[in-house]
Amino acid sequence: MTGLNAVAAVGLLAVAGLAQAQEAKTNPLWFYAGGEFGSSHTIASVVSAGDPSIILNQHTSAWTGFVGLRPTQYFGAELSYADFGRARINNVTDGDGNITYVAQTKVTTKSVYLVGYLPLGDHKWDLFAKAGLGRLTSEQSSAGNYPTICVSPPGNPSICTPLGLASASTRQTQTGIVYGMGAQYRFGSWSVRAEYVSIGNTSDRPNAYLLGAYWNF
Repeated sequence: MTGLNAVAAVGLLAVAGLAQAQEAKTNPLWFYAGGEFGSSHTIASVVSAGDPSIILNQHTSAWTGFVGLRPTQYFGAELSYADFGRARINNVTDGDGNITYVAQTKVTTKSVYLVGYLPLGDHKWDLFAKAGLGRLTSEQSSAGNYPTICVSPPGNPSICTPLGLASASTRQTQTGIVYGMGAQYRFGSWSVRAEYVSIGNTSDRPNAYLLGAYWNF
C-alpha cells in the first residue's frame, strides 16, 4: 500500500467513525431497564359483607419496574409492572349501628406500551407519550360488625339472625387501556424521567405521578 492509499484509508475510517457517532447521537438504539416511585390515586367500589359496596377514593404510594426498547429516536416499546399501592378506609358506619372496621383494595398491573418521543435541543431531553394495554389485578377485602343486618335461612324470611362479625374478600382481573406522558433527560448511560400514568375503562381507575431513573445498555 502506498503512502497516499494509506492516508486515504485512514481518512475513510475516520469519516465512517464520525458518521456512526453522529447516527448513534441522533438515532439512538438501546435497551433500557429501570424503576419509579410516586403517588397514586385509586377510586374503587369494595365488596362488603354488610353493605353492597364501600367507595374508596384514596391517595397512596406507588412504584413501577420496566424494561424497554428504543430502536429509533422517535418510537419505542415498553413492558411495565406497576403497584398502585393499598388504598384503605377505616371505621365506616351507616348510622344504624353497623360498622365496617376496614375496607381495602390493592391494585397492580402488567402493561405493554408503544412509546412516541419528541427529542428536544441536543437530544438529551425528550417529551414522550405512550399507550397500550394493561392487565389489572384488584384484591379487595373488608371486615366489620353488623348487628342490625338480618340473615334469614332460604325460604323462611320470617327468621332474622343478626349478621354480627363478618368479612368479605374478592380478587378480580380486568384488561384496560393504559396511557401515560412525561419528560426525561439523558446523561451518559443513565436517564431520569417524570411521568403520569393511568388505566382507563376499569372499575378501579388507578393513576399515578412517578419519578424514576433507568439504565441504557
